[in-house]
Amino acid sequence: MTIKLLLVEDDQGDRQGFEQSVTRFNHENGTNFQVVSFSTLDATLNALDSSFDCAVIDMKLGDTGGEGNEILRALNDANVRMPIVILTGTPGEADDGFVHIEVLKKGEADHSEILEDFRQVHASGLCCTKRIVTGLPLSPDRPILRAP
Repeated sequence: MTIKLLLVEDDQGDRQGFEQSVTRFNHENGTNFQVVSFSTLDATLNALDSSFDCAVIDMKLGDTGGEGNEILRALNDANVRMPIVILTGTPGEADDGFVHIEVLKKGEADHSEILEDFRQVHASGLCCTKRIVTGLPLSPDRPILRAP
């Protein structure tokens, strides 16, 4: 069974490092995580839909910081439920209103532990139920969250 993972990371080295960890984890554990990566806020918001099973999101995707919170808000507003880990060098940027989100500092987090947690949640079926999400656009220049 495929587990579709949303990876939002602006640093190419960090993005590639996580993707390599996923490849190794898949090989060692017989899992099938499919990573869909984005490096910018706009690209991520334009691609969000209910097909993702889990997410790893960086908080700082631009010069101001905290852009990852916009992704969390969009998912929350659309009632998309999935396990999310914030993996960032700026953990203080994470909005503490999203208490169900785990915030980890880059360099201190074990990618394999994150993936194992995602695998276990996915296997349990507790929060990865697919839902059709429709409604008003996120903003005038962004599309509606759409079902896969």
